[in-house]
Amino acid sequence: RLTQNLSLTADGRYGSHFQAADAGLNYENSRKDFLSLGYHKTPDDVKDALWRSGLSITETWRWTQRVDYSLLNKGVKSWRTGLQYIHDCWDFELLGGRNLSSEIGGQDGGYIGFFLTLKGLGGYGINN
Repeated sequence: RLTQNLSLTADGRYGSHFQAADAGLNYENSRKDFLSLGYHKTPDDVKDALWRSGLSITETWRWTQRVDYSLLNKGVKSWRTGLQYIHDCWDFELLGGRNLSSEIGGQDGGYIGFFLTLKGLGGYGINN
């Protein structure tokens, strides 16, 4: 944490070899609204800028957005938006979005999906 509202995050994923690394600069206010600007890199030369944001509607409901931008191809790869219900022990998020490039490991086209996150236990859902 850099300040009360500003933080840096970083993580790496490894299997038998390096799979991906992410880094981000995050801002969150007292209402839990947030804005995150990040960078994603994989060994096969995927380099993306990531923009995520969330706007609190009430204490338990939030509107979220995410855009993945390819730094190599200079264009938006995918976007998604959705409603998130936040509980002390779990979260539920209903998402809709569009993959604009098959480069992201999925198929081109739109989708609707959900995430169910059990805090402290893991999560289940779509992951793009």
